[in-house]
Amino acid sequence: MKLYFSRNPNPRLAVAVARYLGAKIEFEFAAPFAPEPPPPGGEGDPA
Repeated sequence: MKLYFSRNPNPRLAVAVARYLGAKIEFEFAAPFAPEPPPPGGEGDPA
C-alpha cells in the first residue's frame, strides 16, 4: 500500500503515525499543485 504525502502538516502526521506503528507502507511524496504534469502511465488519483 502507498501513502501519498506532501509538505503540509496533516499528511506528515499520517506518515509519522504509520512509521511509529511500523505499518508496511510505501511512502510516496506527492505535489498536487506542482507546475509539471504527472508522468505518463502513472497511477493517478488513488482516491
